Amino acid sequence: MLTNANATPARLQKIEVLDAEKDGRLIRAFEGKDLQSHLRTTGSSDAENTDIEFNGTRIFLMDLVLDAGAVPKRLLHRLMVTAGSTPARSPGTPTEMTYTSAPVDLQAKLVTIGPPLKGSGWVAANGCCLPGVHRATSMPVNGQMHFAQRFAIDWMLMDKAGHLVSGNPADVQSYPGYGADVIAVADGKVVSALNNLDRARCRIQRRSRSSTWMETTWSWTSATVSMRSMHTCRKDP
Repeated sequence: MLTNANATPARLQKIEVLDAEKDGRLIRAFEGKDLQSHLRTTGSSDAENTDIEFNGTRIFLMDLVLDAGAVPKRLLHRLMVTAGSTPARSPGTPTEMTYTSAPVDLQAKLVTIGPPLKGSGWVAANGCCLPGVHRATSMPVNGQMHFAQRFAIDWMLMDKAGHLVSGNPADVQSYPGYGADVIAVADGKVVSALNNLDRARCRIQRRSRSSTWMETTWSWTSATVSMRSMHTCRKDP
């Protein structure tokens, strides 16, 4: 998260991702439209530009593709900005500045999982890798920002004609993937499940009141896999 605590408006010019263990080796650089496309507001919307107003906050989201065996132990971020260089009660002339901050430790050993569905024709929608509906949706919980859907994927089955839905979209039978078996992505222990919701129709209308995630049109199973929590939802549809 990037916050401008200075009365002078700030503008992000460039963000570089560095290997903290190898003399600051450059791994990835973001600037221009590429930088803007990875910036979000705290309201989970796209940033209109790379400017940050006084007391404003932006969230910088990114994905990195790294070769196996070449994963750094720690990342650093080099920020190049124009902003106020000294504390002030009123806006001043922006100054070009470069500084390195935001260390992030990486985990080399990751859990390997398989697909949650059998067969071919499944389309991974709203998943990796650009900011989207799931991955870029932030939620304030207990005083902190969380990205609970960062690894979420909407799996949809395509029929032989290349359609994801055929017929009335409010009818669950119109979706080729309806009724498919959802399988475990790895060995684990089921700790909770929900499978008693009405599947007669898809709820495509907007909600008129606030609701909890327990009240959605999803059935779900939660399991622990190698000390990590895996959450599988079957949307109807």
